[in-house]
Amino acid sequence: MISAKIQNLRSRLSAAGMRGVELDSIIDAAAEEISGAVKTIVEDAVHEVETYGTDIGAEEFLAQIKLDAGSGYIEIATDSGQLDFSTPPLPMLPWLLKNAKVAKDGSRYKVIPVGAESSSSRPKAAAKDIASGLSALSSEQTGASSMAEKMASAFGMAAYSGVSQRQEPKSMAKPEFRVASSKQDATRQWVAPPKDLDMNGVVMSINSKIRLQVDNVCDEVINRYEKEALNGLGNA
Repeated sequence: MISAKIQNLRSRLSAAGMRGVELDSIIDAAAEEISGAVKTIVEDAVHEVETYGTDIGAEEFLAQIKLDAGSGYIEIATDSGQLDFSTPPLPMLPWLLKNAKVAKDGSRYKVIPVGAESSSSRPKAAAKDIASGLSALSSEQTGASSMAEKMASAFGMAAYSGVSQRQEPKSMAKPEFRVASSKQDATRQWVAPPKDLDMNGVVMSINSKIRLQVDNVCDEVINRYEKEALNGLGNA
């Protein structure tokens, strides 16, 4: 845990005889350096998971993404705790035949423009403004006592304030016209395919990488400051 590591440094230096302004100055400098490095690590991680989510079309994940600091580290999570947003096959024929025409044989039919701009049967989720969240993360001043919590909170507030509807690019291709009919098999025709939108694996991998990198940075910075401080005490 980030804060615990920094507080342990304070305890060791205090036990070695360092006090007052000198001790506070060293702790603040170490915390500031760690904070800057952790922000970079988290920014890179969020960009990585955002790119992956965008590439596979995980709209719901992008609408719920947040940073969580409950473990003492910073982890990528979602508002609902859900990471698998996969969707099953979606039969579209009943929906397409709403307000359909009736043929002489009593069947219903409708001419459908395929490839034209139209409203989706699966509405797109409103995505958080991840760029604004990262911008707030970069500018947030964090103290050693609650670094992870403040960073997660700063990202969350900024990203929430910028929620907007994700727009699909408009197709310039000319539509083809096909006939949807009640005589067709609704289980085989006009069925939107399933989507594999399981983010569990990539999020777990990225969170493990965040933790490892944060641990390495904290240990390197703390060991360096502790060594320099103790050397200073020895020469005093």
